Parts: sequence; C-alpha cells; structure tokens
Amino acid sequence: MVASLCSSAHPLDRERITPRGSPVVRVLAALGAAALLCAVAISPAPALDVGDAISADAVWNIGDSPVIVTGNVTVNNGARLTVAPGVVVKFRGGTSLAVSSGSLTALGDAGNPIHFTSVNDDSVGGIAVGSTHAPSPGNWVYIKFNGTSSIGSLVNVRFRYGGYMYGVMLSLTGGSTVTFDGGEVGFSAGDGIQSDAASVLSVSNVVFQGNAGWGLNASGRVPVLAGNTFTGTKGARLAMAQTIQANGNTFQDLSVSAMQVHPGVTLEGFENTSVVRTSTGGTMGAELIGATVVEPTTWVGSALPFVLNSNVIFTAGAPLTITPGAAVKGAWGQLTLRGGMTSAGTPAQPIVFTSLKDDTVAGDTNGGGTVPIPGEWTFVRFDGASSRGTLANVKFRYGGYMYGVMLSLIGGSTVTFDGGEVGFSAGDGI
Repeated sequence: MVASLCSSAHPLDRERITPRGSPVVRVLAALGAAALLCAVAISPAPALDVGDAISADAVWNIGDSPVIVTGNVTVNNGARLTVAPGVVVKFRGGTSLAVSSGSLTALGDAGNPIHFTSVNDDSVGGIAVGSTHAPSPGNWVYIKFNGTSSIGSLVNVRFRYGGYMYGVMLSLTGGSTVTFDGGEVGFSAGDGIQSDAASVLSVSNVVFQGNAGWGLNASGRVPVLAGNTFTGTKGARLAMAQTIQANGNTFQDLSVSAMQVHPGVTLEGFENTSVVRTSTGGTMGAELIGATVVEPTTWVGSALPFVLNSNVIFTAGAPLTITPGAAVKGAWGQLTLRGGMTSAGTPAQPIVFTSLKDDTVAGDTNGGGTVPIPGEWTFVRFDGASSRGTLANVKFRYGGYMYGVMLSLIGGSTVTFDGGEVGFSAGDGI
C-alpha cells in the first residue's frame, strides 16, 4: 500500500486547496500522511560511523547498528572490540578492519547473527547513505588478524562482499588465532578465509558460498574443520601436514575443486563427509599437493576420493595408513613409499587405486563423464628396505603410465598382498 502511494502521490498544490472537511481535503490529508510514511520507508538507516584506531576497549551495540566503516580501522594497544548480537557492520569501498594487537569478539546467535558486509548491501541494516543498492564481490577490503597477540572469537557471523585488493575477505597472518563457529563466508572477490603458516584457525558450521577463490585457504594449523558446507568455485585448501578434526563437512557442486590437501594431512572423522554433484564441472575430490611427507599419516576413506595428480613421497619412518573404503584416483600422479604402507580394506569396503576417470568408484569425480584407459596414472612404489607393505582387499586399476608398471617394489622392499585386483595397467601389473 505504502509503496503504491509512494510511486503515485504528488506534491500538494496551493491552487487545489478546497474548504476544510471537503472530500478533496480528506484525500489530500491521506496523501500527506502517505508521503510521510514514504519518507520513513526510504530514508537511510541511522548509523555509527567509525574510521580511526581503537586503542581502548570498545563495544558496538545494537543501538549503534548499522556501524559504517568509513576508513581503515585498526584495533591495537591490547584493546578489545566487542560486537553485540544482531549488529550490522557495513564497509565503504576500500576500507578494512585490522586487529593487530588486541581482540575481536563477535558473538551472534541463531536469531541475531552479526554481519560484516558492503555498504551497498540493503538486505541487512537498512539502506545506508551512498548505497548503490547492488552489492558485489570486492566492495570492501578485509578483516585482518595480524600477530601473535591478535585473537578472534566469532560465533554466528556472516561475511559478505569483501576481498578487494588483496584477494581475501578474512585474513590471518603473523601467528594470530581465530575460532569461528557458525555463520557464512560468501561472495569474496578472492579467497573467503586465508591463513598463513604461523596462524591457527578453527572453523565449524560455516557456509562458504560464491567466493571467487578458495572458501578456505589455510597454510597453517587448522585443529577443527567440521560441519561446514562448501559451494561455489573452490572448497578448502589445507597446505600444512597435520591432524585435523574434519567431521561432517559437505562439498557441493564446486566448479573448480572441492579440496587440495597436503598428503601429510590426517582428516579424522572424514568418513562422515558428504558430496553432492548436480552438475558437471570441477574436481570433486581431495587433490594431493605434491610434497614429501616426514610424519606417519592416515588417509581416511570417505565419499570424497583422494586425487593423485602430483609426485607424493613418504620418507623412511613415515608410514602411510589407508582406511577401508578409501579411493585414490590418479591423473598421471605417482606415490613413492619409503616408510611402507598399510592398506587394509574389507570385501564390502575395498581400497581402490584407479583413474580419475573411473566413475564406478566414488562417482563422477572429474565431472567429465569420460572413460578410463590403461596408463592414466603412474604407480605406487615401495622403495627401500624400510618400506614394508600390508595390502588386503586393495584394487589397482588403469595405472602404468611412463614406467610401464602400476605396483612397483624396489630396493629391498617387502609387500604382502592378500585379496583384491591388479588390472588394466599400461605395462606390468606388479
């Protein structure tokens, strides 16, 4: 009703005023009231503007919302910035929030999440002055945690439309520590979250969507990565060898890649991973980054297969264990085991080394609907006297590229193989 009147009402004209109480006067009075309602409906929301350093403890309360970031805000001097449930923080173009020596605590709840978004985002916090009404990735820069004394506690927080200039919307550097439970990371112009090798990040129950780069790109420790949903372009990249609690994640229709992982990553609880593909496109697998592994590691079987498309080496003293139901799909890659391997599948859950194009195992991983042929990947090689293998209910298929063998033993290695298959090699099977 108000919207209709807003679009049709016109200003009062002195020439048209008639005696008080006439039908025309009553109509004009109604139109005047409607005009007042229109002004209230479309006027910009009140706001707290911030753009300076925060050097003492500060709280952004719901009464301050929306908070408009007009310049580059830095939390320093050990200050604590607290954002109350329901607060909306809107960034103008080219602005950021950096926590360099202090903390950011943003504890929303399910009914009152906290938003960090673009000044052009009218869907939350009303219409800000200067809004274009059309938010887009890269409208603002980032929130950055930098340094060992930089700490973040985030609960039910939604980040949207950042990533300008540096290609990341939520950044951890210099040994910072952030815990993030519940919320959204969406529509970044680059990575959603990025952490360096010195920082620590735990992420649970977060929806990653619409980011141009990785939803999560972690070079450092990630103790917890659980209950998250990844959609869009790329899911999660985990570049450091470590053990991660990785229960209950969902990967859906990633157009480039679901995961990239260091081969020395053990994903505990990974068997409870869900994979949803409703369209052709990216690699719905955990691509193994080419690296040398120096610690014992377990590859946990799940609906998301490992993808061997690089040169992976396990050193002596670094045995690899593969759990039942795991699939390792090759695209020219090779696996060298100098510390041995235990792969104990079951008849119901065999362990399978096969081609990336083999849709009979772990579904259509490459989204191409292609047919595998011999020689799609290189080999699994046991190398050296300390390389001992125990294989049970393991299937090897479509390898043998380049060296003419799919399962290779050299240098005094020892392997026991009970149950399984060796088939479709481009050269020798074993």
